[in-house]
Amino acid sequence: MDAILNKKHQITFAAILLALVAGISVVNFTAVSATGYSGWFTGYAMGASKGGAMVTLVQGHFANHLNTACPNDPAAAWQWGTGITTTNWIGMKDYRGAGYYLNKFKLEDVGDLNCSQGNYWVDLYFGRYTLSASVCSCPGVTGSVCTVANTNSCTQATNFGRTTKTYTQP
Repeated sequence: MDAILNKKHQITFAAILLALVAGISVVNFTAVSATGYSGWFTGYAMGASKGGAMVTLVQGHFANHLNTACPNDPAAAWQWGTGITTTNWIGMKDYRGAGYYLNKFKLEDVGDLNCSQGNYWVDLYFGRYTLSASVCSCPGVTGSVCTVANTNSCTQATNFGRTTKTYTQP
């Protein structure tokens, strides 16, 4: 009787082990289907209402290098609308001044035409919110279009600074 029970446990253990191996294989296949990158992340705000892709810029969009200006940056060849997912969530504020977090961004603009930020650079768009209609500007930005709100996108972008982050792009 003990031999029969022992054989039954061996078969059960083998079945569980086989299921785990199959599950791990599926997880590993999914994990390697996205490519990981690391690069400088910066933030910008205000500016024209439309970005390089000629769509209205909103929070959740980003800029990277223009292919003709920075041909050595592989990310500069990405098509408009390319999505990325950051490893860490990034905080922003909506027009009411309420904080929220994003980790998915879409390529809709260009910047850094001197290629000074290095390969795989990402410039996150923090919006066009200003506390006063008379202050619609952000250092280094011309031709700004702004929306009066309960927060200042320029302050958010400036406080974000410049940091290295990791992200994936399908």
